[in-house]
Amino acid sequence: MMIAIDEKRLEILEEKISNLAEYLIKNQNNKTSSNNTTLELMTVKEASKYLNISEISVRKMIERREIKFKKIRTAIRIEKSELDKLVK
Repeated sequence: MMIAIDEKRLEILEEKISNLAEYLIKNQNNKTSSNNTTLELMTVKEASKYLNISEISVRKMIERREIKFKKIRTAIRIEKSELDKLVK
């Protein structure tokens, strides 16, 4: 079945879905992992500030699999504990 939708409404729908995804990602930080420690997820931008390097450097490290990450839809999230391992 095909549904026709005009471009403006499609953009609004995409924005609402994106906002919902961001809301869910932010609330993911409130969940706990299996060992009852808080799981803190960071964006690439937050990770770059935390590591004091550029966002491009963080993205390259992700591409090279030097940093473990989670992908939620199109959003990349990095556990703070993974960044702490790099700093040590």
